[in-house]
Amino acid sequence: DGSMVGSFDGAKSLGTLLKNDRRLSGCLTETVVKLAVGRSLTNTDKCRVETLAKRSDDEGNRLLDLVLAITRDPSFTHQQGEAP
Repeated sequence: DGSMVGSFDGAKSLGTLLKNDRRLSGCLTETVVKLAVGRSLTNTDKCRVETLAKRSDDEGNRLLDLVLAITRDPSFTHQQGEAP
């Protein structure tokens, strides 16, 4: 939304600032899910993204945890193939 969330001095404080910004997990989760499934997101996907983003927030916004959660999610593990 463009609002300021704080100031930083160097990479470490920027990382802390980003990690504590709740908007990051939603944006990052949506982007990674799109890349993982290789298509635009549906309304069902968007519900899953919200759930995965909340889980990411609750677990500390670690990228590794997010990637593992996405690859274990049914929207990733049970994709339907495209028609030829």
